Amino acid sequence: MSGKKVLECSSKGDKRFSAMFAKVEVFGVLDTIENHYQSCKRDAVGNPVKKGQPVDHMVLLRRKLPPEMLTQWYKLLWIKYLRQHPKLVTYAAQFDEFTDAFRGKNTVNCQADVIRDCIKNPTQLMQSVSGLRAELMQIKKEVAKFQFIAGELIAAIESGSLHLEDLEQDHITRLSALLEV
Repeated sequence: MSGKKVLECSSKGDKRFSAMFAKVEVFGVLDTIENHYQSCKRDAVGNPVKKGQPVDHMVLLRRKLPPEMLTQWYKLLWIKYLRQHPKLVTYAAQFDEFTDAFRGKNTVNCQADVIRDCIKNPTQLMQSVSGLRAELMQIKKEVAKFQFIAGELIAAIESGSLHLEDLEQDHITRLSALLEV
């Protein structure tokens, strides 16, 4: 590797390129890329999965998604982080190679690989996350539709043209369940 500039993308190198330290706001929550990534993993009954354990599915915005989308999610987190820090992109662009001291032989998602692709192959990287991006756009549309309907219901109740007691109990129960956080 003589003559090549290498960026160590981990806490043993430049911490700004470590998922353990890089923070990004997603769905209104500011946290590290690592925490966002790990917190969406679930087992078959929906419980959070510990790092390194088998994953049955992932959950984003209360939507159950296949585990195959985890890699896309990890990449999207890095894309968002680097877009928010263009000076880091400029800095990283001067490097030839990207390494991660903690990369294991069974590592599926490696921050060094994603960062390299963000810098060297951004078009291919964006294509590789198109499935999850489409899914998130669909969820966004559904949320917008729900917000519109909820707004209309609230306006009708506030104006007196609709009374809660006029709604069937089943509708109230279902609405309450949807509004639970």
